[in-house]
Amino acid sequence: MTIVAEIRRLDDSFDVVPLARLLVRPDGGIDVLELHPNGGAIARDLLGESLQDPFGRTVSNADGADFVRTLRWACSTDRLWVTPLVELPGERAGDPRAELPMPPVPHVAATVPYPEQPPPELAGFDVVELRRPGTDDYLRREVVARLVQDPTGAVRVEGPDPARVLWIDALYARAGRPPLDRLGEVPLPTGTHAVPRPFERPGDQAWRDGLVGTRKVAEAAGDRTAVTRLDREFAALLPRVWLSRCPFTGEVLRLALDGWGFDGPYWDPVHPLRPVDEVPATFVGLAGAVVDPAAAEHPEITPETLGPGRPPVYAELLGDPDTRAVLAAVRVAGLRCDVVAYFSRRRPAGPAPFREWGTRAAGRVAGLTPATDLEPLLRGGRLRWIEPFDGGVALREGPEGCPWLPS
Repeated sequence: MTIVAEIRRLDDSFDVVPLARLLVRPDGGIDVLELHPNGGAIARDLLGESLQDPFGRTVSNADGADFVRTLRWACSTDRLWVTPLVELPGERAGDPRAELPMPPVPHVAATVPYPEQPPPELAGFDVVELRRPGTDDYLRREVVARLVQDPTGAVRVEGPDPARVLWIDALYARAGRPPLDRLGEVPLPTGTHAVPRPFERPGDQAWRDGLVGTRKVAEAAGDRTAVTRLDREFAALLPRVWLSRCPFTGEVLRLALDGWGFDGPYWDPVHPLRPVDEVPATFVGLAGAVVDPAAAEHPEITPETLGPGRPPVYAELLGDPDTRAVLAAVRVAGLRCDVVAYFSRRRPAGPAPFREWGTRAAGRVAGLTPATDLEPLLRGGRLRWIEPFDGGVALREGPEGCPWLPS
C-alpha cells in the first residue's frame, strides 16, 4: 500500500480541481504525480521548504507522511488545500484516474432550541478539555485529557488514554494543582490547548470521542461515580437533530442522536443512553437500519442497530387507518442509515409496537417483517418520505421521484 494525498484547488466556478498527487515512498521521500497543468510545479514549490509542525518540530520533505500532514495543517486554505492522507495499492496510487477514498467526516447538525439549563446533578461541576491535533490529521482535534472540577473545588484528571492521563496529572501536580481558573499556571505540552466545555451548548466530535473513551476507562475500572457523571454530561450535550416530520400535524420530530459513531452508550442495545425530550404527541417510535455497504467494516455495530438491511417499513402496522410512517435517511459514523418514524392519530399507551432502533426492547407486535414493495404504500398515502439527508425534513408523498424505489 502507498500513502497518498492530493493538492486540490477551488476554481472560479467553484469546482474542485485536483492539481497533483503526493506519493510517500517507503524511504520517506515524496514523489509528485501531476494531475493538472502546472499542478506539479505548485506541488514541488510547496514541498521545497521546511515547516514547523503543531508540536514544535521542524519537518522537511524527507520526513514523508509527517511532512504531508504538516503541509495540510500549515498551508491549506479555502481555495487551495491538501487532502488527508489515505492508502492505495501501489498500482492505483500511481494511476491519475484512480480516485482517493476520502475518509468520511461525520457531521451532526445540532438544532435549536437547546436545553437552557444543564441537569441539576451537574451543577457546580466545570470541565476543561485538553485538546491537541489528531494523530492522523492535524486539522482535526482530539481530547487527550479532561480536567473536572467538582463543587468542592477538587480537580480530577481523566481521559481516554490512561498513560496520557498519568502524564498530564504529573504536570498538573508539579504546578501545585491549581483550580481551573488558574490553569494557565500549568505548562501544557506544545500543541495542546485548554478548551472549556460548557454544559449549555451541544458538544462536537472531539468532545464525544473523548467522553466515550473516558467512560470506557471508568467503566473498566469500576468507577460508577465517574460513569454516572459522564452519562449525565453525554445526555446533556448530545446534539438534537431534526429526523422526521409528523404527516398529520406537520410537527418536526427532533431527537438526540449520536451520529459520530456506533461505539458509545447511545447504541448500547440493553441500556441505551438516550435523552427524553419533547416529541410530537402523535409520535409512536423510530425504526432503523444501517444500509451502507461499508457497515461490514464496523464490527462495533450491534445486530440491533444493523437492522434488517432494508428500510423497516411494516405494512402490518400501516393497515391501521390512523397510522402513518415517514421514511428518511441519516448518517452515523459516515454510514447511510434508513430510518422510519411512525405516527398515529391515536397513539397507543406503552412501548412502540416494534423494536426501537438499536435496542433490544421488544415491541408489542411480534413477527413484523419489513415490506419489500413500498410502491403500494406510497400510492395509498400510508407511507411518506423525506429526501435523504434533507435537514429541513420536508415531507414528500407518492412514488414519483422516491429514491427508495427501483429506478
